[in-house]
Amino acid sequence: MKRKVLFVISVVVSFFTVVISCDSEGEVPPGPLTDTDLLNDFWFGSYQEDALTNPEDPLPGFIYLQIPETGNFDGELYFSYSGCDGGVDLGRVSGTVANGNLDGSWSGNVDGENVGGSYTGELINEERYQGIYTNAGGKVEIECDEDFSYFVAPNGTWFLNKSGNNKSLDISVDTNSDPIALTWKGGNQSDIVYNVVFVDAECLEQNLDLEECLMWSGITTTNSIVYGQGIGETVPAERLVLGRSYLASITCVNSSGEATVSSNIIFIR
Repeated sequence: MKRKVLFVISVVVSFFTVVISCDSEGEVPPGPLTDTDLLNDFWFGSYQEDALTNPEDPLPGFIYLQIPETGNFDGELYFSYSGCDGGVDLGRVSGTVANGNLDGSWSGNVDGENVGGSYTGELINEERYQGIYTNAGGKVEIECDEDFSYFVAPNGTWFLNKSGNNKSLDISVDTNSDPIALTWKGGNQSDIVYNVVFVDAECLEQNLDLEECLMWSGITTTNSIVYGQGIGETVPAERLVLGRSYLASITCVNSSGEATVSSNIIFIR
């Protein structure tokens, strides 16, 4: 299975000639109540394929990790390749953490090709991890048919924000609307596409399984989105249950296909 979001992003970038910033205008609905007991040791953000070694299609993608102060960390990569087939592909990330340093590996399967390699990083401040990863197999071209192929980069970078870190985009969730609506601000003048991921927070806390806990993922070119409604969709939106906790993660992607900033917020429906 493959995720279609970044394919749609490439189409959007090709057709949009105006620059849309992450800055929002007008009034922002009041923020929702949050469940502070959930996802305390979780971090959310994006990985970025290296544009120098993979200039053909350097893509960003969603990532999360559960990182204790010391011991074993674990999480998943949400592959961004348009791929040969529709759907979602996930990779696993795991390793050890000590004194703010991560040392581990990642692995997955993309259209029958095994990918994976080293995964390292460090705690930059109380709210951010960042690091690098490599693909042990080097740069891999995956051919779907004679008219379409794509590349898995040999290396890349990644960053993670602590659960509930909403400083960059100042996301606000209007839980009184049906479906719920999100607005945000921040970022810079080169951002034109926003990747939005909704996760069942209670499910992720218990299972660390995006395939089971992913509620919806879509993209927009404006500083707002209505749940289940975007210009592109990865998976159909699942119904949000009243009184249950969810996490929304938004990442800004610029005209070069590079993830710039990201924020996340936990809310109660």
